[in-house]
Amino acid sequence: MRKKLLIGAFIAVAALTSAAELELKLGADLYRDLTKDAEGHNPVRTYPGGSAGLELLVNEDSPFRFGIGAEAKSSVKGSDNYDAHYAFPVYAVGKYDIADTWYLLGRAGYAFAEEGSGDGIDDAHGGVYGALGVGKEFMDERFNIELMYEAMEYDYDTDINTNEDGYYGVVALKFGVKFGGPSPAAVAPVPMMVEKPAPVMKPAPVVKPAPVVKPAPAPAMFLTPEEGLKLRELFPVNSYEVTASGMAEVDEISKDLAGHKGTLTIEGNTDSTGTAKYNMMLSEKRAEAVANEFRKKLEGEEIEIVSKGFGEENPLVPNTTPEAKAQNRRVEVFWTPAE
Repeated sequence: MRKKLLIGAFIAVAALTSAAELELKLGADLYRDLTKDAEGHNPVRTYPGGSAGLELLVNEDSPFRFGIGAEAKSSVKGSDNYDAHYAFPVYAVGKYDIADTWYLLGRAGYAFAEEGSGDGIDDAHGGVYGALGVGKEFMDERFNIELMYEAMEYDYDTDINTNEDGYYGVVALKFGVKFGGPSPAAVAPVPMMVEKPAPVMKPAPVVKPAPVVKPAPAPAMFLTPEEGLKLRELFPVNSYEVTASGMAEVDEISKDLAGHKGTLTIEGNTDSTGTAKYNMMLSEKRAEAVANEFRKKLEGEEIEIVSKGFGEENPLVPNTTPEAKAQNRRVEVFWTPAE
């Protein structure tokens, strides 16, 4: 009864937590291994089993997500094919993105147990539970599949002995369905440098507003070059707070713009590391952060400031090497004078 109450409480908390990501888990236990059953035998290891549960995850805008979970497993079979016990793991879970849609996962908690139909088992007790595995997301990150190894302790009170303890190992395949926000992935560190890369040939040039350049004389900034001013080293790793060196760049450009009228467009871009959704979110927030700094510096000027995020959609070069990715992680500044 206490297992059912605990799982019911978990479901109620999950349903009331709108800011988190709720995930339904359905599993197939492909391999099971008991140290020994109530009769002292090592039972058959390859019979199938199943599981069903829920996970509640937070921190969905980060490469590392964590939360809690609960699961109910089908019965563990004894050596004579009797139901030895049922397991109910309750655990903390963490997931860390290692590629675009791939992640590592870990679980740690306690597995409750309930005796099955074995005549020799008077009572079943659970123990420490843990799991390690790898997962992959697909179909807009709303579904996932996970392969993991689970381990848990147990012991039986039997007709002839007490504390008939052992170890229960499972190789499981889990299928997940998410309800809530998306699970983002990690974005590679942004290099701390400011440079203007060499021009790159583009198959189909895109018409953009005339970009800002850093001229020798002030009027040269309002000429129309082919490339905009590309700024790097503006943010710490996985952050959209402008650094001190980035503030200096904004201050220098703002001084050149003072007294002019027009539109200043800030565009954020990333490389292809991480999920497309997370890259789009990060590029938008970084572009808006730079735009806010310009608004502070140019307060009172007749200049409209606009920010846009393009994520990984507009690479300067193919994302094939760390050096190429460094060129693609950038914020571009464009200037359109008033007519």
